[in-house]
Amino acid sequence: MKRLLPLGILVLNAGCAALFGPPAGIENVPVPKDSAGGPAPSPQLVGIQADIEQLKYVTTGMKAAVEKMESDHRARIEAIERRLAQVESAAARLIQHLDILSKTPTTPPAGGTKPPEEKPSAPTPPDPTPIIDTDALLAEATGRMRKEMRAPEQEELATKLAAVATAAVPRLVEELKVDPTHIEYSRNFQAIVSKLPTSVLAMHFKEALGDPRMRGTIAEAIGRTGNKVLAGLLLDHSTTTDETFRSQVAEGLARCRHTLGVALLVSQLSSTDETLRMIGILTLKKLNGGHAMGYDARIDPTNQPNTDAIKRWNDWYAAKKDVLFKD
Repeated sequence: MKRLLPLGILVLNAGCAALFGPPAGIENVPVPKDSAGGPAPSPQLVGIQADIEQLKYVTTGMKAAVEKMESDHRARIEAIERRLAQVESAAARLIQHLDILSKTPTTPPAGGTKPPEEKPSAPTPPDPTPIIDTDALLAEATGRMRKEMRAPEQEELATKLAAVATAAVPRLVEELKVDPTHIEYSRNFQAIVSKLPTSVLAMHFKEALGDPRMRGTIAEAIGRTGNKVLAGLLLDHSTTTDETFRSQVAEGLARCRHTLGVALLVSQLSSTDETLRMIGILTLKKLNGGHAMGYDARIDPTNQPNTDAIKRWNDWYAAKKDVLFKD
């Protein structure tokens, strides 16, 4: 019996291994691993991580919105404080006028003798200069300029802004920088600022021409002024590699009666951009009595009849450049 017991234990162990041992080949099943050699993250974990990144992005945006609201709130408070100071100043002037106009009754001296009557002094006329609330006017102006305005409305607003041009021009330029693609604001900006004092425009336009977001609108606004002093600001940009901006510079110079603008427009006829070719020939026709001299902006400039037409335009400029803007 003692001899059979070890044999029975061996048989029992073999049976358990057969019943409960790992299936054949399981040690060869691959386990997903990441690039570092560890287990790859589950799809659920990847999704949670993406959600966390999205929440971080949204949180950052909300923080920026809160900071902007706080900034706007501070700006409104400062505007109210400035308005309050203006009202207080006006009230003080009115009180002074009332003091002048009012008469203080005098008491007769002892003995009943009346003092000699004094002729009332002429009242000081009120200050004829109206009080202009600059902040309110500029807020009104920028709001109106974002909507369609007709020429009489533009003229009326320009007249108001001319009285506060020193404050108005930088504010209008700043608004243009914020949203340079706003079509109505850009169009109204050009029409209105072209009627403001040149000296004020020059101080702010030089820097604005260096900003790619709004330099095209500034160049067109200078053209609307027709002022040769402001046209001088465009000369530094006549060799820009930005073909669209160079076209705007060319038109601005030409409208200010500068011959370099005409030369740039003639060279623009050879552009590969059909839109720029169209702008160039339309402006040149105004300088040539409406004649295109055979040029067709829809045709490639390297093809006929445009090759001959471009030569005619170059000859025309060479003959006209010294007398084109003489009168």
